[in-house]
Amino acid sequence: MIRDNVSIFVVLSEFQKARFINGGIAPERIAILPNIAPSTNVHYNPSSAHLISFVGRVSPEKGINTFLDAARQLPGLRFSVAGHTGEIPGIEELASQNVSFAGFLSGDDLYTFFAKSRILVFPSMWFEGFPNVIATAMASGKPVIASNIGAIAEIVDNGKTGLLVVPGDATDLANKIEYLWERPALCQTMGEAGLQKAKAEYSEERYYSRLMGIYDDARRMTRR
Repeated sequence: MIRDNVSIFVVLSEFQKARFINGGIAPERIAILPNIAPSTNVHYNPSSAHLISFVGRVSPEKGINTFLDAARQLPGLRFSVAGHTGEIPGIEELASQNVSFAGFLSGDDLYTFFAKSRILVFPSMWFEGFPNVIATAMASGKPVIASNIGAIAEIVDNGKTGLLVVPGDATDLANKIEYLWERPALCQTMGEAGLQKAKAEYSEERYYSRLMGIYDDARRMTRR
């Protein structure tokens, strides 16, 4: 089997490690190496931003329908979507009037979009490995409201760097959005906590240190 010729399998999260173990891989042969959170240099105060944002692929499994349903329940707040909409033609017409669509964004345009956002919402409906959107939001100093599914709960510390919601539950999502929106000081505190976690756990330096440790472990295992 392929696994017999591999010293160490590298995964992104504890969640993925557990899945590999369930598949028959020995725990000592699995290393965790999270992705890097980019340095955005746009750490604006989230309490002064005006958007509740969705960033990513506009598709059912990413929870866009839950996001739009939550927006309908909060007509007084401004929601915005950054991402290609080709997978769901006509979705712009289906959204409520308090939702805008920014299209696909990258580079400085994406970072500016994060800067305008008070809250990043990640309402995914499926298992995620290590969503870079969440890491980027944290590196931008923004609180994150995300589905409690897959590896997400390892990245978003519920009550500290953001809030977790039931996947697919638009009312739960709307309630959590409204709760944070009405507490700008808490948005600021959570955003700062997320930024510190991104620097400590998802920096280039931390990634390099983990990767070198994995290489060292792999070399030791091949000498046995």
